[in-house]
Amino acid sequence: AELHAEDTYQVKEGKIEAAVKEEKLYDVPEYKRSDAVLKFNNNISSLILGAKDQQSTIQIILDRIGKFFGLDVIRVYEFPELKQSVMPAYLWAKEESIKKECALIPFSHEEQRVFAENFGKNKIVDNTADNFQDFFREFHENPLIVTNYSSLICPLSTRDVCQGILVFDIRRKDYQWGEEQKEYLLDTSKIIGNYILVALNNDSIKQQRVFLTTMSRMLRMPMNSIFELTDIARKSVDNPKELIQYMDMIDVSSENMLHVVNNIIDLSKFNIDTMILNEDIFSLEDVLSNVEKKMMTISKAKQVSFLIERRFSENLLHGDSGRLEQVLLTLVENEIRFVGENGIVRLRVSQQSKGVGTVDILFEIEDNGKGIP
Repeated sequence: AELHAEDTYQVKEGKIEAAVKEEKLYDVPEYKRSDAVLKFNNNISSLILGAKDQQSTIQIILDRIGKFFGLDVIRVYEFPELKQSVMPAYLWAKEESIKKECALIPFSHEEQRVFAENFGKNKIVDNTADNFQDFFREFHENPLIVTNYSSLICPLSTRDVCQGILVFDIRRKDYQWGEEQKEYLLDTSKIIGNYILVALNNDSIKQQRVFLTTMSRMLRMPMNSIFELTDIARKSVDNPKELIQYMDMIDVSSENMLHVVNNIIDLSKFNIDTMILNEDIFSLEDVLSNVEKKMMTISKAKQVSFLIERRFSENLLHGDSGRLEQVLLTLVENEIRFVGENGIVRLRVSQQSKGVGTVDILFEIEDNGKGIP
């Protein structure tokens, strides 16, 4: 192999291989910088194509971008479907101290909206000082900006829809980003941006699969009970008392299945910010009595003892009693179904503390089953 003094080498399996050289853009002569950026982006693309672990690959790429362009911090924010503030999804920093500071810089939903609207319309990023001020005119201070740092912000977009941003930071107050510099970083951000969006979408798909698997299992439980009980009820036509008992059990299982369906609908509403909590004054004792009544039939059929321990003095509360009852029914039913015959399931409701107009109630569910082997 031909060796060059400016390169470093390592011995691997008896062969001499060139190690990756960490070149910096502004160490390259100005007339060669365009080619250097093109070569750097090609290397990044090759790294992406050969990647097996998306999370670690993104961190490696951010590290290389930061060192190549002489940056101090790189932050990646995604725009979630839920209307909420977010922290950096990915973060690289030259120094550990500033990394800790940047990890705590939030990005509010309102700021996300302004970014998405501007990037969606303009399709480009103009980060001159004047336009920066115009961009954040409706905010009291520039969001995302670290004290004594200058930031360049590039969109992560698909089909002209901004789904996140890349923030490049340099530790120099009022630093002026050159047109060439912005062009280079924008080109590089498009490469890493597409990969980040794929990673974020994959995470979202994984979460959806987990959710669908969980909901499928929760739906099968009451459905199987209905099928089994219906079959048994057919054989009890000549015994009206026994038949009524089984019909009551079918009614409870049907209602539990309806609770699961309602939960799915509620989640879809929450994702589009339309779910409304029905908050009102309610009796905690009434909620627990309903849970006790609805679960008693199932617990008897499974030969499981179901007990509720009441350790509270404040009975009248303000909130959504229907949602609370749904949660308790789902948790208790899971315990009853999996604890095994002759098992004991206990719901303990304890008052923890009381403040001015508030009270803390702790709900605990336990059983004497063997658990997961």
